[in-house]
Amino acid sequence: QQQQQQQQQQQEPNNTTTNTNTLSNMVERLSPSSGSGITNLLSEVGPGCTSNLHTLRTTLAQFTNPHGNSNANNNNNNHRGSNVGGGGGGGKILMTEMLMAHLLHFFSEKGTRKKDDTSTNSSSGIGINPHQQFGTKRLDWNLNTVADLLHEFSHLKWDHVARCLDFEGMRLLDSLHFRALLHLYECGAKTPFPYEVMVTGSGNSIVNMSMGSPMIIVWNNLEGQLSFIAHALGVSSNVFTFPLSEEEQLDAGVYQETNIHGHPVAGTNPKCLNPRGWASWDAIQALLEINDANIKAGAGANTSKALKQQIHETFLAGLLTCPEIMLCAFIRAYVNPNPQQFKRKDLGGQFRSDIMRELMQLFFKPNINASVGPSGGNGTTSSNTSVSPSKIKAAMNRLWKISAKSVVATCEESWKGSSPAGVTENPQMKRAVMEHILKIMVCLPKVEGSSKNNPNVNSGALEQCLELTKVSDFHVALAMIANDHDLYPLKNFLDSKMKNKATTASAGPVVEEQFLLHLFTFIGRYYQFATDDNNNNNNNNNTNRRQETN
Repeated sequence: QQQQQQQQQQQEPNNTTTNTNTLSNMVERLSPSSGSGITNLLSEVGPGCTSNLHTLRTTLAQFTNPHGNSNANNNNNNHRGSNVGGGGGGGKILMTEMLMAHLLHFFSEKGTRKKDDTSTNSSSGIGINPHQQFGTKRLDWNLNTVADLLHEFSHLKWDHVARCLDFEGMRLLDSLHFRALLHLYECGAKTPFPYEVMVTGSGNSIVNMSMGSPMIIVWNNLEGQLSFIAHALGVSSNVFTFPLSEEEQLDAGVYQETNIHGHPVAGTNPKCLNPRGWASWDAIQALLEINDANIKAGAGANTSKALKQQIHETFLAGLLTCPEIMLCAFIRAYVNPNPQQFKRKDLGGQFRSDIMRELMQLFFKPNINASVGPSGGNGTTSSNTSVSPSKIKAAMNRLWKISAKSVVATCEESWKGSSPAGVTENPQMKRAVMEHILKIMVCLPKVEGSSKNNPNVNSGALEQCLELTKVSDFHVALAMIANDHDLYPLKNFLDSKMKNKATTASAGPVVEEQFLLHLFTFIGRYYQFATDDNNNNNNNNNTNRRQETN
């Protein structure tokens, strides 16, 4: 028994030495460039390593420079050391841009989680800013300590640090995580996070080429890039600012702080926190590129389906809060494409078409009680009009300045689309659509020298619309229903068209014949549905209007 006790006493220090050597060997095998390995060790150590600056320095020095080599920075240019002494190994903290990217993601996540590691509530009032005390009682990890240490690494190439965030597993969990990462980055870089990285990706990302110039670049980690853009769109411009061109600034200026039903944004009603983001075609294009890359990666995979749903939810947030900005951005990009912003016509494919169809439904169709969102989103609207009058007016005023012809063409397509091919025509629906189009015309800016036919009504845009529109059934229907609302005298419209004859005898009255063809086609199709104007109590006016039409 005595011999056994002596043997146990001799083995105990040996076991301790063995354990120490094992830990040392494990640390030695971890290269400073292996960011995931270092963060795994930090996670095992726990939040105590951020209790104060000295402890954090010591811990990182032990993990990144276990031999205490003070000259490691000279031996390897990729390992840049902090000029502070570490504990344990006694050397510098060996830091690379890749490791720093991992640390930024790790600490910003840990510092914004509750003690049970569940996500904090973004509405809890915890803000991330240079004056915010991160180390609260609710949060174990002290981000103030981390921020203090990052000031000592200004020598790193921080633009490369930003691009190194494109690593597997990087994903921003919520707006607090996003805001904390931005703040920590700025503490080290002394400049805001570069917007270009968010939409152009890392140096190893996929580069799409078109017309000899690089397009938007998607990250290797599509989910990480999407989470970055989505949270940037979900915070105010004071937290993340999207740089805009002059035209994009005008698009952002149409935002009306009401929900799609016209109610003031308050309480639980959705509000667009960053209108500048949805006016940025770079951001929109990046989202569409991520969607395309996800499809190419293999539809049907679980990750592909999940990412697709996240992309849809991101666009749905824009449709529910600032559709007027999205409408202007999408139409302007296609009407007046900037070669540096719009690289290929098939961008977004069917998904982009779905978004445009939703925008058309919201602004150019009445009484839409349908799901809002690409391919059947989760939001719904049951208003008498698709969006509030203030949003319609703001968007149409902007679009009219971008391209009046596009507004007219879209109105005509909306009217034609109210009776899809193969579906029995619904005259009541077609009239309702035209009534809605007239509301659009009324809110458009008055054109100089207009309203000659009816000086008491601001019908300038309506007159211009009739002039821009080629002769068609839509042309005739617009004039007919405008006359019903005393917005444009039908007699003047008929006279102007009948006088528009060809100038040569050989050509004949081509324009007149075309107009008469559409006029009688319209009457033959809709005369049976004509009724008295029950909304107008002045029977004399109704009689005069019918006689005038006859």
